[in-house]
Amino acid sequence: MQRERAGGRAVLVCIVTVVVLLPLLYLFSAGPVEWLMARGYVSYDNPFVKTFYFPGQWLMDHCRPLNDFVRWFLSLWK
Repeated sequence: MQRERAGGRAVLVCIVTVVVLLPLLYLFSAGPVEWLMARGYVSYDNPFVKTFYFPGQWLMDHCRPLNDFVRWFLSLWK
């Protein structure tokens, strides 16, 4: 019985990690990309970057508080 509970907790931890941490990792990964673009290592017109960050851009376009936060965060990397 104890093993089943421990296994259930492990599954819960994995679910929380995927649901909470991956979106945060996605959001915060924009900072280093901004740093690379500001220094010319990655082009602002890079199609992969545009496609990868399109969902984040869409959210920023539709959520003013998120837009303000992300713009502030990206300004730290310039």
